[in-house]
This record gives sequence, structure tokens and C-alpha cells, in this order.
Amino acid sequence: MPVEKGATLTNSVVVSVGYGWQKYDIAGKKLERNSVDNDIFWKSLKFTKEDESVKASNGELYNVEVKRLRSTHGCLVWDSIIDHIEKSDVLMFDVVDQPDWADEEIKKAVDSLCDGDDCSKIFNSFNSNVLIEIGVALALRKELLLLCPEHLFDKLPSDVKGYCWSTYKFVWKDDEIKREFIDARGFYPAYQSKIKRAAEAKAAASQN
Repeated sequence: MPVEKGATLTNSVVVSVGYGWQKYDIAGKKLERNSVDNDIFWKSLKFTKEDESVKASNGELYNVEVKRLRSTHGCLVWDSIIDHIEKSDVLMFDVVDQPDWADEEIKKAVDSLCDGDDCSKIFNSFNSNVLIEIGVALALRKELLLLCPEHLFDKLPSDVKGYCWSTYKFVWKDDEIKREFIDARGFYPAYQSKIKRAAEAKAAASQN
């Protein structure tokens, strides 16, 4: 839901997105850790980044903040990640691992792509850090949405497969790798529902 004009945003629903970060961009150029400009995974999840708000049943309006799940510089990585997960209201994870874009074989595979090509097979494994983060989020009973490439879905651990709300294909378009979501299970309604539920929980807590 777009932010209403003139609305006073009293609080926020924090959505954190966890995914496998790569130190190189698709051209093999080293990325700055906090850069988002050439981070193809973050760019292809940009549907979650629109400014929006959600209204709880008591009338309170909550801003929806969408953030990358990242450790804080100077902190122990594990402690920092747990802290960010604890402070998140909704968590979205993409389980796939990015290839090493600096690898010569991967470069050749990318160079051979034509517009519209399915390039999913370049991505052939899960990111181990993301799987651990999913376990933490489940243990903390967080609202959870998982994304997985269609060709890897059957290989997902059974303990987390039930939390997968959408699969997708990677497609080469306009000189970029983009996701095409297979939304059979209603990912977008599920995403909005979890945001709404988080807002209701915050509103209820504020009344106590």
C-alpha cells in the first residue's frame, strides 16, 4: 500500500532480506561491501523496496522499511546478524548462492547469453550462510518468506521447504540477470499479509 499523503508514520515494520552476497559484480568488478548499484541480487528484489505503509486495525500507520540483512562493520558477524534478525518483523530469504563472477568459465557462460535466455543453471547451489540465518529466524519464530530457483526447489531441506512461497527462473534481459517469479502460491498476497500481521502485533503491543 503506498504511503498516504499527510500521514503520520508512528512506527515501522522492518522487512530484512537475506541472500548470498558476492564480492564481484557480474562484470567481474569488485563490489564495495555497502554498494547496491551493481548488486544484481538486490536489484532483482527491488519489488520489495517501494515506499509503502500499512495501517493496523486501530488506525496506526506503519512505515514499511526494507533492508538488506547485513552484519554491522566492527561487530562480530554472528552477533550482528542475530541482532538484525531479532529486530526484524518480517524476513525474506533467497536461498541460492551466487557464482563467482570473476571465474573465467562463468564469464564465458555470461558472455554467451542472448536476450531472453534462461540462465538459471549458472546458479547451482545453496548459500550456507543464508541457510543458517533461516534456522535462526525459525528459532526466533519470525514471519518468514523463502525464495528459491525453480530448478533447485526439490533439493531444499525438508525442514524449510514449507516456508518457500515462490520459485523463479533467472533470465537474461537488457544485459542483466533478472528473476521471473512463478507466483502459483500467491507470494505477493503472502508478503502483504505478513506485513499486515506484523503491524497488528506492534499495534497490540503498544496498547499494553
